[in-house]
Amino acid sequence: YGAFVTEIEMESPAMNAGIQPGDVITAIDKNSIDKFSSLATTLEKYKVSDTVEVTIMRLSGEDYVPMSFEVVLGQFF
Repeated sequence: YGAFVTEIEMESPAMNAGIQPGDVITAIDKNSIDKFSSLATTLEKYKVSDTVEVTIMRLSGEDYVPMSFEVVLGQFF
Protein backbone atom coordinates (compact mmCIF):
# COMPACT_ATOMS: atom_id res chain seq x y z
CA TYR A 1 0.00 0.00 0.00
CA GLY A 2 1.11 3.62 -0.47
CA ALA A 3 1.71 6.10 -3.23
CA PHE A 4 4.35 4.88 -5.70
CA VAL A 5 6.79 7.60 -6.79
CA THR A 6 7.28 7.39 -10.55
CA GLU A 7 9.35 10.53 -11.02
CA ILE A 8 10.82 13.43 -9.08
CA GLU A 9 11.00 16.98 -10.38
CA MET A 10 14.54 18.36 -10.52
CA GLU A 11 15.34 20.65 -7.57
CA SER A 12 11.95 19.91 -5.95
CA PRO A 13 11.60 19.65 -2.17
CA ALA A 14 11.16 15.88 -2.52
CA MET A 15 14.37 15.56 -4.53
CA ASN A 16 16.28 17.79 -2.14
CA ALA A 17 15.10 15.65 0.79
CA GLY A 18 16.31 12.43 -0.86
CA ILE A 19 13.07 10.86 -2.08
CA GLN A 20 13.67 8.82 -5.25
CA PRO A 21 11.63 7.30 -8.08
CA GLY A 22 10.57 3.81 -6.99
CA ASP A 23 9.96 4.85 -3.39
CA VAL A 24 6.51 4.19 -1.93
CA ILE A 25 5.15 6.97 0.29
CA THR A 26 3.34 5.39 3.23
CA ALA A 27 2.81 8.38 5.58
CA ILE A 28 2.94 12.17 5.80
CA ASP A 29 3.51 13.12 9.43
CA LYS A 30 1.19 10.66 11.20
CA ASN A 31 -1.30 10.45 8.30
CA SER A 32 -1.29 7.02 6.65
CA ILE A 33 -1.05 7.03 2.85
CA ASP A 34 -2.58 4.00 1.16
CA LYS A 35 -2.89 5.30 -2.42
CA PHE A 36 -2.19 8.40 -4.49
CA SER A 37 -5.55 10.03 -3.75
CA SER A 38 -4.88 9.91 0.00
CA LEU A 39 -1.49 11.55 -0.64
CA ALA A 40 -3.16 14.40 -2.52
CA THR A 41 -5.87 14.80 0.14
CA THR A 42 -3.29 14.85 2.94
CA LEU A 43 -1.07 17.40 1.20
CA GLU A 44 -4.05 19.75 0.81
CA LYS A 45 -3.96 20.19 4.62
CA TYR A 46 -0.56 21.91 4.44
CA LYS A 47 0.75 25.11 2.94
CA VAL A 48 3.95 26.04 1.13
CA SER A 49 6.91 26.20 3.54
CA ASP A 50 5.38 23.71 6.03
CA THR A 51 7.81 21.00 7.10
CA VAL A 52 6.46 17.45 7.10
CA GLU A 53 7.92 14.04 7.86
CA VAL A 54 7.53 11.77 4.84
CA THR A 55 7.79 8.04 5.52
CA ILE A 56 8.62 5.84 2.57
CA MET A 57 9.47 2.25 1.77
CA ARG A 58 12.53 1.84 -0.48
CA LEU A 59 13.54 -1.31 -2.29
CA SER A 60 16.91 -2.52 -1.03
CA GLY A 61 17.95 -5.79 -2.59
CA GLU A 62 14.85 -7.96 -2.42
CA ASP A 63 13.19 -6.21 0.53
CA TYR A 64 11.58 -2.85 1.15
CA VAL A 65 13.04 -0.88 4.06
CA PRO A 66 11.31 2.04 5.82
CA MET A 67 12.93 5.48 5.71
CA SER A 68 11.82 8.94 6.82
CA PHE A 69 12.66 12.36 5.43
CA GLU A 70 11.88 15.91 6.49
CA VAL A 71 10.47 17.80 3.53
CA VAL A 72 9.82 21.54 3.38
CA LEU A 73 6.83 21.79 1.09
CA GLY A 74 7.07 24.06 -1.90
CA GLN A 75 5.57 24.42 -5.32
CA PHE A 76 6.43 20.81 -6.14
CA PHE A 77 6.33 17.73 -3.98
